[in-house]
Amino acid sequence: MEAGNDRLEGTTLDLSLGGALVQSPRAFPSGTLVTISLELEAGTSLMSSGARVIRTIGTDCMGIQFKNLGPKESVRLQEFLLPLILAAP
Repeated sequence: MEAGNDRLEGTTLDLSLGGALVQSPRAFPSGTLVTISLELEAGTSLMSSGARVIRTIGTDCMGIQFKNLGPKESVRLQEFLLPLILAAP
């Protein structure tokens, strides 16, 4: 994730079509506009989107809402999530 010149790497704890819960060494404040790049599958190109931090949890977790997710990125995300949804108990 990047906000201006500030960059954080983190782990996606939860992912949906609308956003993600991300854990990182520290959190951007709520309301921060960020650019997020996700590696959906190892070895594939990154999915990128504008996003906004909509909530923080402690000092190291952020709820991110995707903004302006393009059609190509939306389809990639749906294709990634569908098998996970179908496999859920």
